[in-house]
Amino acid sequence: MSPPPVPNSAGAPGSKNLVFYGPSGREGGTTLLLARVAAEFSRRGFPVRIVDFADGRLAAHLSQRGLPFVHTLPDEAGNRFEADELVVLILLHAKLLLRGLRPHPQTRFFFWSTHPQDGFKLLPGANLVRREDDRTRHIGGRLMHPRYWRRVRAFLEEGARRSGVVYMDSQNSMASQRVFSLDEPRTILPVATEDAEAMAPPVPGPLRRVTWVGRLEHFKTESVLHAMRTLEALGLETGDPVRFDVIGHGAARQLLEAEAARLQHVKVIFHGTRPSADIETHLRHHADLLVGHGMSLLEGARLGLPSLTVDGFLIAVPTERVLARWLHDEPDGEVGRIIEAEAEQTGQPLRALLKTWWAPEARAGLGAAARRHWERTHRVGEIANRALELFEANTFTWARIEATGFSRLDASGRVIERVKQVVSTLRRRWADRG
Repeated sequence: MSPPPVPNSAGAPGSKNLVFYGPSGREGGTTLLLARVAAEFSRRGFPVRIVDFADGRLAAHLSQRGLPFVHTLPDEAGNRFEADELVVLILLHAKLLLRGLRPHPQTRFFFWSTHPQDGFKLLPGANLVRREDDRTRHIGGRLMHPRYWRRVRAFLEEGARRSGVVYMDSQNSMASQRVFSLDEPRTILPVATEDAEAMAPPVPGPLRRVTWVGRLEHFKTESVLHAMRTLEALGLETGDPVRFDVIGHGAARQLLEAEAARLQHVKVIFHGTRPSADIETHLRHHADLLVGHGMSLLEGARLGLPSLTVDGFLIAVPTERVLARWLHDEPDGEVGRIIEAEAEQTGQPLRALLKTWWAPEARAGLGAAARRHWERTHRVGEIANRALELFEANTFTWARIEATGFSRLDASGRVIERVKQVVSTLRRRWADRG
């Protein structure tokens, strides 16, 4: 493992102060990502400012660890950024630059894409494009916003050129490339989780204990269904007792509960949303395998728990044809994909991989491989080292952003944003009356 870099004489990268902008009241994956990286830099002695709500999760994460930082609210004062600050935020939140943020022309920005559609969603009314494929998004975006589409493209290109826009994995990068016809090479900065002591390998018992952690909605729904159905088939085949713990909540919970009620050879327990500390306790003491995708999969790998990547699906695929991969076999930075066509799948049949894990003697090796992969690719210290190099190279100033035209919506964008404001106002008034 690389030693942590030492702050320069001014205390921060390139004599700059770090600002992590992420107002949030919930402990979601992107919030935790920013919090973990901010905590790592604070731990190393860098000046860190957090822009968050008074009871926000980003600020709470650092406070709970006793780390020094400056906390400002997302109000007029908190949204002002100075020339010596570098602002780190999720790419999707670049939209906030149009809504009251007040940077100095020399303030630098660092945008981190954590979802394949972060770039596309910078276009006003992106949700009006209903089909879930990048070609349709490319055509729809250009038709809706012929001028602003070019401005977003220039923003992403200039950001990549100046170490100001990075992507968590190749799928995120390729999605923006296809939607905006990007030419500039794109930088990958994998997501990170905090250090944790590896758990002792559990003593194998007759009960097969499998856990899912993540939201229960949209493309994640099919992943949970495929896992449940495959565990049901293996329970029937082997006669072994199986328990599937589902941690998370979302619009698809009732649908999944109805499916679980029909199963006879796997006991499914829905826990709802749990604090991160409770999730770690569950994984350490009540799980032998973690299945899923995204940042939640890393929570098991860092503990030395076998971790199996089951992609998200935007299409229906028969469970027997679903492919999966061990996390430790993923390319560096990848934590699962969102599948739009069955042919996009890679890996081995989900049932075959679960059958490999079914043998108790295989589990210690799978867990050790997951831990090694996490240490090399997703440990927060390693990601902070890579981020620091990018921060030092960053020249993506507010003046450069304005030169791309990104801060100026086109006519159709202004109309869409105005309609959204009116609808939001009406909803608040209706709620107040109720």
